[in-house]
Amino acid sequence: MIKKFLDHLRFNRNYSEETIRSYSTDLKQLEKFIKEKSISCFTKADAQNLREFTAFLFKQKYGKTTIRRKISTLKSFYKYLVRNAYISNNPTDTLLIPKKEKKLPNTYTVDGVFRLLDSIDTQTFKGKLHKALLELMYSCGLRVSEVSNAEINGFDFNKGYLRIIGKGNKERMIPVGEKSIQAIRDYLEAPEYLQVRSKVKSRPIPLFINEAGRKVNTKYIYNLVKKQSMLSGNGLELSPHSVRHSFATHLLNNGADLRSIQEMLGHSSLSTTQQYTHLNVNKLMDVYDKAHPFSKK
Repeated sequence: MIKKFLDHLRFNRNYSEETIRSYSTDLKQLEKFIKEKSISCFTKADAQNLREFTAFLFKQKYGKTTIRRKISTLKSFYKYLVRNAYISNNPTDTLLIPKKEKKLPNTYTVDGVFRLLDSIDTQTFKGKLHKALLELMYSCGLRVSEVSNAEINGFDFNKGYLRIIGKGNKERMIPVGEKSIQAIRDYLEAPEYLQVRSKVKSRPIPLFINEAGRKVNTKYIYNLVKKQSMLSGNGLELSPHSVRHSFATHLLNNGADLRSIQEMLGHSSLSTTQQYTHLNVNKLMDVYDKAHPFSKK
């Protein structure tokens, strides 16, 4: 049932592999839970069993965002079972989803970004890789999965843009800054790069590969950002999403319009972009002073 459902998401709904992996993890967790309750199959689980599973998630101290996603997975899965006549009634109809947390990630200041990027030692191949990766992440506001899945053929040095396949397998073109282009040139022109590239077995060839010739995965990028944040002296627990959020905030604070930011971030809804970006008080005061007729008094 899980396999059929995931194939449905992959081939009929065009979901990304990252999302499908999350759905798979959530459903396997439910499968383990109902087996421990001596329930033979998903179709035998009732509303009470699923409420017990949600209670179990809260006891495990998952964050509300994670629990929201897991319950959403259950609802999608059981809707699929009803549509395909595995069951007649949907036991998730009475499941409540916790309210969405409106928590913004920690954000770098512009100086904080400079400290982060300047703290990388580029004398080694690994340093050149790290510099190119973080420069591109900030230059384009990429999701961590998009950085990991970026392909070398998607990068156009002459026109200065990167082709990315984002959520829902949607393609978008993003302009890349000159500093990022130079960092990627330095990484690709490093003598060690040709040796590393000869070990690559996957096709198409990933843009970012480690010394073993493997694609840099999301866990590697999370650890890199966390480690480099501490080395740079920013003093905050920052994540790849903090880099993405900083990209959007800095663009907005320097006059970029929200629609352009939405396009670059790859959001289907403008309301999502508004959650990523927030104006600081100084910027608001500046706009007020310049625009409101009473401000001159």
